[in-house]
Amino acid sequence: MNRFTKLALVGATVVGITASTAAAFAHGGGHGGHGGCDGMRMGMADGMGMGAPGAKIDKQLTVDDVRAIVAGRLAMRGNKRLKVGNVQEKDADTVIAEIVTVDNSLVNRFAVNRHTGRFAPAE
Repeated sequence: MNRFTKLALVGATVVGITASTAAAFAHGGGHGGHGGCDGMRMGMADGMGMGAPGAKIDKQLTVDDVRAIVAGRLAMRGNKRLKVGNVQEKDADTVIAEIVTVDNSLVNRFAVNRHTGRFAPAE
């Protein structure tokens, strides 16, 4: 194999890896495949990659834990116009979290399972 052929092969491999990684993240593959709001992948898989297969992990999330998770995800997005709104306990299994704009207009409301960490649209 000559030098040009080797470079072409390496380039094609890099493009393939980049494309497959981008596709996985676009479909939620980077976050356990659970969707969130407006392209934000807010879900977390149950014990994905940790412990025995099928083992249930009770995260015992508090209101402050949920607030910190949402704030961290928003910070990673880099949108300075969004912030964490009201976060409160709904019941023993659920915390309700809001994302609002800087002028406190509601963007989205989530129901967060305290045991699994899964985010779902709030009713």
